[in-house]
Amino acid sequence: MATYKITSHSGSGRPLNVATTSTISGRTNVNIWNDTGSNDQKWSIASLGSGQQVKSMNNTRYMLNANTSTWNCDVYTSNSDTYVNFKSLGNGLYRIQLDSDKTKYLTAEGTASGSNVKWAALNSSSNAQKWQITEVQTPSGGTSKELVVGSQCLWNQYDPVVIDTIGTDKGCTIISGLNAANFYSPKNYTIEDFKGMWGSKGYTWEFPKTSTATLSGEIQTTSYATLRSAVVQQINLGRPLLIRVSNNADNVRHSVVVYGYRNGGATNADILIIDPYNPNDDTVARKTTLDVLERTRPRLLNYRTTQPK
Repeated sequence: MATYKITSHSGSGRPLNVATTSTISGRTNVNIWNDTGSNDQKWSIASLGSGQQVKSMNNTRYMLNANTSTWNCDVYTSNSDTYVNFKSLGNGLYRIQLDSDKTKYLTAEGTASGSNVKWAALNSSSNAQKWQITEVQTPSGGTSKELVVGSQCLWNQYDPVVIDTIGTDKGCTIISGLNAANFYSPKNYTIEDFKGMWGSKGYTWEFPKTSTATLSGEIQTTSYATLRSAVVQQINLGRPLLIRVSNNADNVRHSVVVYGYRNGGATNADILIIDPYNPNDDTVARKTTLDVLERTRPRLLNYRTTQPK
């Protein structure tokens, strides 16, 4: 988790603000206000990706929310209308899309201090839907490490090239293997190099023989605490991990790469992953956190470590 200031790109640029001078509560309104530097204008966010919650530093039980009866923006405890998707426009500028209704975007209704904020239909020419997001405080209470991963490590299973090559959009295992192998390789592998790397029954990872890295055997565990400990150890050695999870209903499996941790890896929200499942943008995998994945795939199955040959 990190703490951010979210500033309107319209007018003179005023921060997103919880409109209260007392204790925060559900349905407290959100507006833009002159910059005070207070916790009412600071927001805790796990990752500037998809499926995120924007929690008020006034009280992190409360987060940006859509009142769907009016489309006003307020703060509320966690529910389906408190998840957003950050759409990067470059240079730290974002649109903030409501995940439960992707036609709605966070919108400043004016430029003056005290102007209300609502959720509205996309207006691509309006600065009122553009927000400058800057980190104002690094995580405390533990170490952090994030491996540098380039674009060659961000293949998406919905990429049309991937689907044309392997004949399916269900290739999370093979794509995660590709993304992990490209962390090590001086050659940037493509899906052509990996199209035969399904492994046993399509559920295990493999690297090409030409790879400069190797994989451990599968380590079976259902304990996220055990996994987080392994993540901290392996990331400190400069080695990404591959993990597999499933849902509890029909054992639908999913594979991702772990590339870092924050706050000592204390919780799943502190574990950084590359998820090849990103149907909203088939050009790139999404960087997110393990707790986001856990919401739909709560059951941990196993993981494998990587290392250079």
